[in-house]
Amino acid sequence: MSLFGPSIPKGITKRELTRLRGALLSGSGAEKISRPFVERIMELVDMAVDADTYAERANNVEQVNAEEAARIEKNIADNLSPAQEAFVHRVFQEYI
Repeated sequence: MSLFGPSIPKGITKRELTRLRGALLSGSGAEKISRPFVERIMELVDMAVDADTYAERANNVEQVNAEEAARIEKNIADNLSPAQEAFVHRVFQEYI
């Protein structure tokens, strides 16, 4: 709870999308994800960037929260190896 207003949980904002794309493309070895698949992940993230709670709407904050990030991870899991899944999870957790 915030002292001066509603508490807003951390999430992936529109301004962080470029850095997120770069982080996902930076995988190496078993963690490397192809550019077209990273673009698919970014499409899913971009669709999820919105204001979900009253606190977010009141403060004009649009972001992907932890629940939405978990849903995206679940949707892409069939197309990734376990090492790639762990990498995506780790990258998402840096922002959430």
